[in-house]
Amino acid sequence: MRVRLTYRTCVLGGCSIAIAVATLFATRAGLTPLLWIAVAAFAVSVAFVLAIATKVLFGVESFSFLHYQIAAIVATAVIARDALNLLALTLAIAQAFGRIGCANAGCCHGRGRFPLQRVESALLFAIAAICAMRIDRAFVIYTLAYAATRFALEYLRGDRRRSFRGVSEAQWICVATSIAMIAVDLAAIPVAAVLIVATIVRFEIELRVATARRLDFIGGAK
Repeated sequence: MRVRLTYRTCVLGGCSIAIAVATLFATRAGLTPLLWIAVAAFAVSVAFVLAIATKVLFGVESFSFLHYQIAAIVATAVIARDALNLLALTLAIAQAFGRIGCANAGCCHGRGRFPLQRVESALLFAIAAICAMRIDRAFVIYTLAYAATRFALEYLRGDRRRSFRGVSEAQWICVATSIAMIAVDLAAIPVAAVLIVATIVRFEIELRVATARRLDFIGGAK
């Protein structure tokens, strides 16, 4: 129970701190602090409702922070697109604290129990700092930087995750996100290209491994 509270404290506390920090940049981002807080409250509510809905429908909460932040981004884009830069800064900070909670809870670790959560947390704080310095492009910076970071770190994860052909669900989302961002900013093209190539390479490796296993099985059956 203590570990669970520690994780929740990091997540809830991180979200609160993130929204407060983003409020300091509201004027620079073209919004009033009050409007930003209202938008942030709505985005958090959407993520919260999604969490409750999945638990009611499936009996367990199967979504990750990556899913919730996509829901928050979509919701914000619908009601106040100008708030996306502030939301990006908020997500970077909130998730940085969230990963500290993961480290305390023992989930999302690297291979051999390596504290990959703390590495990701440090990288997210760095991304947040860059977003704060370039708040006018924070959404593009965060989305692309995190897609590339998460895609790479997934190869080091040691816990079980849903995957297809050696590419995890999170990596697929990162690829899809980087491709979608091309419609927003052409800076997404090189990021999307790198992730697509990495995915194809992973496919080839998995195909060769699967082929080798089949040949070994056939040879053993003889």
